[in-house]
Amino acid sequence: MNTLSNIPENIREIAERYKKEGEVIEVLPAKIQLKNNTYYYFNYLPKNSKLLVLEDGSVLPVDQIEWEALIANSFINAVDVLATVGEQWKRRKTFSIYRNVQKQLNQVEPLFRDAPIEIKKAYSDFCRIPKVVIENQEIILDSVNNALKLVKYTRKIGLITYEDYKSIRTLQLGLAEAGMKQNEVQMETYQSRVKTLNYLDEAKISLLDVKTSYAKKMLKIHHKRMHTDKPKTQSEYEDMKEAYRLKEESKLPITEWKAAPESLKYLRNPR
Repeated sequence: MNTLSNIPENIREIAERYKKEGEVIEVLPAKIQLKNNTYYYFNYLPKNSKLLVLEDGSVLPVDQIEWEALIANSFINAVDVLATVGEQWKRRKTFSIYRNVQKQLNQVEPLFRDAPIEIKKAYSDFCRIPKVVIENQEIILDSVNNALKLVKYTRKIGLITYEDYKSIRTLQLGLAEAGMKQNEVQMETYQSRVKTLNYLDEAKISLLDVKTSYAKKMLKIHHKRMHTDKPKTQSEYEDMKEAYRLKEESKLPITEWKAAPESLKYLRNPR
């Protein structure tokens, strides 16, 4: 693994030349191999300015390494998202919550056997939620765990390749899309949940049927915690916007991404 103390002295000296007063230099723990060239990637804090240095000590001008710099930056951003947002989503009690939702929906199912077709459809729509959420929570879990394995591997061998970049981007997109689907299924089923719960309010439940009464009560609580036909918070709205952006952006060359010009502004290679 690369550190400032163990990289070649001439490379460290080059990085020091581009350092400004009061800054701290970070070096990416692994070198980056792209288009048959291998680079050291430096970050200058607190401005987060970047520097790409070839293994032989050459510092190429920006117009010769735009693609490489954007790939390196995108790799780091993907790792950061998976390690922060991904870890946060992974730690949520999503599995236990939505397994309980499924259990409670199953508990009230007999009440819908003689319900009007429209109500049966609403109930069936409500039942989609736990299945979709749990399936996508598994994707979130796998994405974060596989990203951690990939980062550990690249640090161990001290090298990141273009294949590693494609892998980490796939995991980032998988994470974003899974979170988006979890939110979307709640928004799409809002009206069905309302119809289902209204029907349950009118259904005759025996006072002795404690399990069904409890299931009805818990479904109401879960419903209030879910999205309406819009994201529940501004943060979740921004998460969904970002997921849609990533999905569309992935269809374009990296040099055409909206953030590419801004990202290249922070590159300290000669212009």
